[in-house]
Amino acid sequence: MLKLNPITDDPLDVYDAIVERKRPTDRRERLQKLRRRIQSAYARYDRRKPDLEEIVPGRFLDAKEDLLRCYKGPTGPRNKLYAKIKGLSAYWCAYCTAYTTATLDHYLPKDSYPEFCVLPANLIPACSGCNRPRDFRDSAGKRALVHPYFDPVPPTDRLLIAVVSVKDGLPRAKFSVDVSARSPFSKLYARHFELLSLRKQYGAAAVHVLAEAVRTVREWGAELTLKEAQVKLARQATAEEQAWGANYFKAALLRGAARSKAFLEYCFSGGT
Repeated sequence: MLKLNPITDDPLDVYDAIVERKRPTDRRERLQKLRRRIQSAYARYDRRKPDLEEIVPGRFLDAKEDLLRCYKGPTGPRNKLYAKIKGLSAYWCAYCTAYTTATLDHYLPKDSYPEFCVLPANLIPACSGCNRPRDFRDSAGKRALVHPYFDPVPPTDRLLIAVVSVKDGLPRAKFSVDVSARSPFSKLYARHFELLSLRKQYGAAAVHVLAEAVRTVREWGAELTLKEAQVKLARQATAEEQAWGANYFKAALLRGAARSKAFLEYCFSGGT
């Protein structure tokens, strides 16, 4: 996951600008009458962050259709908001960091919490795989989704673990979370990992990154020793970590590749 800073636009100004452009007139008037309730809801979100599971869903179901049109019905102000937030992580999905940003996810799902459908703090740059119908809690009701804006993501705690091996003649990787870590954040991240099915997502994405790593090691030349290749791969992992964070998918994968004797021997063997 990535740690991001939310945009600084006043959320009520954003709401007002979007509502002002809504048609037909009766919808705009209904949304304007909701402004005081929306203001209270935004204040509630701000007070509760990041422990947003304490916010009761369903308070705005009476106005759900109109509120959802603020997001689903494109207008100039809505499009500007969309582009600005998507630009916070113009490349990697803030939730998984394995795939590129394609859309915005509503941290609190818009169907249950329509009052937050255009709240900037509730919109997260995400890939299509992470932005799918789901809750933000696990089956026990615990918050299970890292909030990239508000959760104190440790910058140096390596919680994402990749074990790289060679299976059926090809490099493969299995991912897990270091549940032994003492950081309070680690338990939330472990739930995040399970909620988004990141083990499966990372396993699929690893195929291409490992193929790239194989080509890189071979380009370094046959005169390079296995130990030297290990050191160089570890340095690449550190560079990726410094750029994107300790739990960036590619950084964890390269660390795993550097630790894997089987992977390095595969690279030197000329296997395809």
